[in-house]
Amino acid sequence: AKEAMRRCLKGLNKNDSFQIIRFSESAFSLGKAPIQATAENVRRGLRFVNDLKSGGGTMMIKGIEKALQMPHDDEKLKIISFMTDGYIGNEMEILKCIHKNRQQARVFSFGVGSSVNRYLIENMARVGRGAAAFVGLNSDAGEAVDQFYERAAKPALMDIKVDFGTVQVTDVYPKLMPDLFVGRPVIITGKFHGELPRRIKVSGRTGGKKVEFWIPVAQNKDALKHEGIRYVWARKKIADMNFAYANDASQAQLSKLVDFSIDNSVLCKYTAFLGVDSSYRTKGDRGVSVNVGVPVPDGVSYDTTVK
Repeated sequence: AKEAMRRCLKGLNKNDSFQIIRFSESAFSLGKAPIQATAENVRRGLRFVNDLKSGGGTMMIKGIEKALQMPHDDEKLKIISFMTDGYIGNEMEILKCIHKNRQQARVFSFGVGSSVNRYLIENMARVGRGAAAFVGLNSDAGEAVDQFYERAAKPALMDIKVDFGTVQVTDVYPKLMPDLFVGRPVIITGKFHGELPRRIKVSGRTGGKKVEFWIPVAQNKDALKHEGIRYVWARKKIADMNFAYANDASQAQLSKLVDFSIDNSVLCKYTAFLGVDSSYRTKGDRGVSVNVGVPVPDGVSYDTTVK
């Protein structure tokens, strides 16, 4: 994670500004506001990163709140990049905080190592309209960071809207349209009634200007009958339903999510495919609890993480 941060700092342009926030049980930063990416300030940032020590818990919510509330220049795009090599819980609280306080910022998440919470990392980027990336312990972190932030720094189209014309289109997901980045296509799914449109209109912002253009629609009706399409759509809808449950953790929302998952044979966080073996029966009136050892993930310190 520290190597990834160093690469990011060294890749800043002189017109950029930055701030670094460390989080564990609490959060503290290099300063109270973003600072200009001068050579001296970048060196300050590198020293700050080099002095970071791992340890304690991973209370990510503290760092998120501090980053989202930090002042910024309205003339610049605010990019918040979260890097972690730890497993983080309280996903719902974190996602709700990002949704409530993001405003015009873009959130990018970066997981390093073998024990990161992939569900959280991916959904932080989705809610924050950014992108997510993961680096394994044996991967080249520098190369991955360079590729990731080369794309993040150059959004091709932001605040995307799609106009389907006179065609009746329903159940389009994701409802929160992500930005388009170079090398990362935007995929949306939905249902339509009637004939396929010949073209659709896509609009958005690029380089601070509003643009719109027409895209021809492939008229391959046989492809629409492919069995896998409905599963792709169902996964997109479940991702949105997960977010709805994060904002309204009611039994009604949970029931909708679970029922949809079962009806469409697509897993969600609260369902699982189980094989039940009925040929054996536990002796006695009740089961027996047995403590089972769980291996510590590769690259994780037992002393600092488990104890």
